[in-house]
Amino acid sequence: MRRTTVYPERRRTTARDRDDMNYPEGYIAEYVMAPSDVEDFPLDWSKLGWEAGETLASAVWTCANNDGGMTLLSQTLVGFLSTLVVSHGNVANDFYDLSCHVTSTGGTVARQFTRTIRLRIRNR
Repeated sequence: MRRTTVYPERRRTTARDRDDMNYPEGYIAEYVMAPSDVEDFPLDWSKLGWEAGETLASAVWTCANNDGGMTLLSQTLVGFLSTLVVSHGNVANDFYDLSCHVTSTGGTVARQFTRTIRLRIRNR
């Protein structure tokens, strides 16, 4: 899989060269990985128009439709870059939705955003 940083304000897919995918609100990308792969998914939140002095206080990744096959290995937040490392996944499960929920601090008010990456598991 080609590694790329995803920016939450854009919708992009590396699974297919199509920009016309109609993701539900909040979906920003789709990837394909093999069941035996270990992959990282960096999400760069820096271009969302933050106030001066505003930073990210937290970033929490979840997998809402995990059937027990997807393993969330690690989550990191460095500045405005939130990264999730995952492994495995069942081919029988059509897709996994990996969501990142961030909360800001230091601005006029604490703001919250959630973006979701769709991950399909396919044998290669």
